[in-house]
Order: sequence, then structure tokens, then C-alpha cells
Amino acid sequence: MNKKGAIFHWIVFGVFAAIGMSLFFSAEFNIGTVKGEWQANFLKESFLPAEKELLLMDIAVKQAGIEAAKELANTGGFKEEPHCGTKNGLNIWKKENNNCFPNINDQFAEKFQEKFSEIIPNKQFSEIGFNKSHLYGKGEKTVKKSFENNFQSYTYDNSFSVNLEYDFDEYASLKLEALNLIYNCANSRDLSNCLKTKKEENWHDSSCITDNFLESPVSFCVFSPSNER
Repeated sequence: MNKKGAIFHWIVFGVFAAIGMSLFFSAEFNIGTVKGEWQANFLKESFLPAEKELLLMDIAVKQAGIEAAKELANTGGFKEEPHCGTKNGLNIWKKENNNCFPNINDQFAEKFQEKFSEIIPNKQFSEIGFNKSHLYGKGEKTVKKSFENNFQSYTYDNSFSVNLEYDFDEYASLKLEALNLIYNCANSRDLSNCLKTKKEENWHDSSCITDNFLESPVSFCVFSPSNER
């Protein structure tokens, strides 16, 4: 009986000891920890600030893209003076046997980056281009770390795709229309009348109102479906 009692005593003691150690380690593990605190801190310090930056970037992209598109539309698609020169402040697309049609992809990429840097400095993009009215660009990956917990971080991509509601394929259409006018009217004895007959309805003289093509070289004002010219 004594031996059995001793054994029973040690068994009970062992059970209480195990329970005590379990509570001890559980208490040590949970000190300073509240359920959901890690997740809440991650959202507050990492995820939400990153999403806010991406939203502000998209707004800046659209603003810079629209400004760049308008400025290029008003300068014949050129960021700088073309090698064919200018006439009365207008960039020339064709001079004698030289064609100077703008490469709108390159011109816009440079103009857009310039405009974007005025809004958000020190951020560069590569592969800037457009698909119909959607402007896209590839950016670098950024890591947003928590101020309170160095083990928390959120990696996100700074690339963008924004709808400018402006179709850059219009430049290709304008080029074909211009080449068609050159083909049909270059050797015409009555150039002004030929241009009036062969031009598209949205093509006018430099006044943007009348169709008096009397100057040389001939200047045009063309309205696009997006109401840019």
C-alpha cells in the first residue's frame, strides 16, 4: 500500500508538473501578443500604404498621359523640332522628298516620362507603350516594410496599365490620309481645289475652320475622334 501510494503520489505530481509547464510555456508565448495584431499591423504598415501609393501612381500616370497626348497632338506628334523643320511654328511632316512622320511610340514615351517626373520625381519606367487607348509601362518591384516589425514586408510591382480614352492608332490613320493626299494632289495644277476634294472631313487649313489651302508648304489642322488636333 505504501509503495502504491508513493507511485500514485508521483504520478499525480507528474501530471500537475506537466500542466504547470504547459501553462508556463503558453504564457511565455502569448506575452504581448493579441489575436489578429500581426495581421492588422501588416495591413496598416505594409499592404495599405503600398496600395495607396499604387492608386496615387495610377492617377499621376493618367494625368501625365493626357497632358503628353494633348501636347503632342498640338505639335504634330513631335516632342522636339523634326529634321524637316517648321513653318509658322508648325512641325513639317513632309518637305520635298523627305518624309518626317513622327514615331509616336518614342515621342510619347519621352514626353510622358517628362510629364510624370513633374508629378512624382525619381520614378522611371521601361517598355512604355499603348494598346489602343490603354497606356502601359513596366516599373520596378518595391518592398514596403513595417515600421514596427522588421519581419513584416510587402513586395509589389510598380507597373501600370491605365485607360487614357485616347486612341494613339489615330496617328497611323493620319499618316495614311496624308500620304493619300500627297499621292493624289502632289502634281495637281490646282492644289487647293484638289486638297478640298480629296481630304477627309476632319482635315482643315491651319485656321482649323476654313479649307483655304493657299500657303506653301500647306498647313493642316486635323480633328481626331478624341477631339484633339
